[in-house]
Amino acid sequence: MQEVLSFNMQGTLPGCLKWIQARLEIQSTKIVKLKDTTINAISSYHLIATVHDTVINKERNYTDVHLYIDQLSGMPGLIIIRSRNTTYGGGVSNYYSETRYFDYKTNHNNINIASMTIPEGFHPQKAQPVLSKAQRELLALGSVAPNWILYDVKDKKMSLAQMKGKVVLMDFFFIGCFGCMESLKPLNILHEKYRNRNVTMVSMTFRDSKKSTAEFENKYNIKYPIYINAGDAVKSYNVETFPTFYFIDKEGKIANVIVGYDDHFEEKVTSIIDNLLNK
Repeated sequence: MQEVLSFNMQGTLPGCLKWIQARLEIQSTKIVKLKDTTINAISSYHLIATVHDTVINKERNYTDVHLYIDQLSGMPGLIIIRSRNTTYGGGVSNYYSETRYFDYKTNHNNINIASMTIPEGFHPQKAQPVLSKAQRELLALGSVAPNWILYDVKDKKMSLAQMKGKVVLMDFFFIGCFGCMESLKPLNILHEKYRNRNVTMVSMTFRDSKKSTAEFENKYNIKYPIYINAGDAVKSYNVETFPTFYFIDKEGKIANVIVGYDDHFEEKVTSIIDNLLNK
C-alpha cells in the first residue's frame, strides 16, 4: 500500500485564486487595501487579506495574503503568503511563499497582453535534467531498501545495513514543515511503545545544520535519533514531499510508505509495524 497525503496551497494560479476567493467570503477575514504600488516597474494594486488571526498560548497565529494585480492587464503579478502557527508540534512554525506570474499567454481576444512584460532583471531557471518516471516515483514495495550511512549531532555513525533484522521506520523531515512538526508527538509515543521490541525509528534531515538539529532535539525532547546531511538518502528514496515515512521489513525490503501526515497517523503506523513484527 502506498498512501499520498500532500498539501499544496498554490499548485496552480487558478487554484490559489480560488482559495483566496473562498477565504475572502468568510466573514472573519479582514481586508486592507493599500495605496497603489509598483512591483518590478509595473503599476499594481496591492490587496492584503488577513484570513486567520488569533492568539494561542500568548502567541499570535495568523495568515496574511498579499495580492498584487497589474493595473493595466488586471492579472495577478505577485502573490505572497505569510503565516505563523503554534499548533504544530507545540512550537512556532513560520511559512512564507512568494510566487510571481508573468508572460501570460491566452487565446481570448478580449485580454490585452501588450502590457504584460517580463520583469527587468529576470533570469530563467537553468534547465534541469529530465528525470525518468522511475526516478520520480516512490520506491516499489518489496524492493531492497537502499543503504545509507549517516551521522547524528554527536557524530555517531549509523547505517541501514546495521539495522537488518529489525523493522525500521524512516522519517524524512525538516524542521518547521507543518506535517513534520505535527508528527513529533505521535513519533515520540510510538518510539516509547516499541522501544523494547524489534523496531528502530530514525529521522533524517537534508537541510538542517548540526547546531539547529541539536537545539531542536533538546527543545522538543526527541527520544528517537535524528541524522543530518541526508541529501543522498533523500535522492535515493525519491523523496519529494515532507514528511515521508518509509517502512523497512526485517529482510531489509521496503514494506510500506506514507507520504504526508493526517490525524490517523499514529493508528496507521501502529497497524503497519504490528503486521511487520508478526511476519
